[in-house]
Amino acid sequence: MRRRIFLSGGLGTVLAGCRSPSDAHGTLQRVSQGTLRVGVLEPVVLFRRREEARALRSIAQRLGAGIELHQGEMDMLMQDLMRDRLDLIAGDVPIAWDGRSDMALTRPWGSTVYKGKMVPAAFGVRGGESAFLDAVNQALAEWRH
Repeated sequence: MRRRIFLSGGLGTVLAGCRSPSDAHGTLQRVSQGTLRVGVLEPVVLFRRREEARALRSIAQRLGAGIELHQGEMDMLMQDLMRDRLDLIAGDVPIAWDGRSDMALTRPWGSTVYKGKMVPAAFGVRGGESAFLDAVNQALAEWRH
């Protein structure tokens, strides 16, 4: 009997430590079957646009969403992302970017030059939106294969 109590207590502890992905601001729910609002960094390198556009279309398709593009500089796009005016930032965001900590980066979708070196490029999403980030990463993984 003691063993049984210990195991069920241990299982409860393990399950209490497991959490579902968070969608603190409801991004995944809002974007699904709606519109993916994408901020695009200026200037965008023209030869990179096709690959990035295919990746964005793959994300939108997986979420059943249309795409709405907004161009701007990183500071403005970050403000819009944090104020819930954008869902994702695109435009050769380097994985090695040492910018704001309140933006989470997706898995790499391509590569870009950052501080004179070729590094993986990603998309940025608002921090705390792990359910949305997971959905975007799944779409990127499917797109790559």
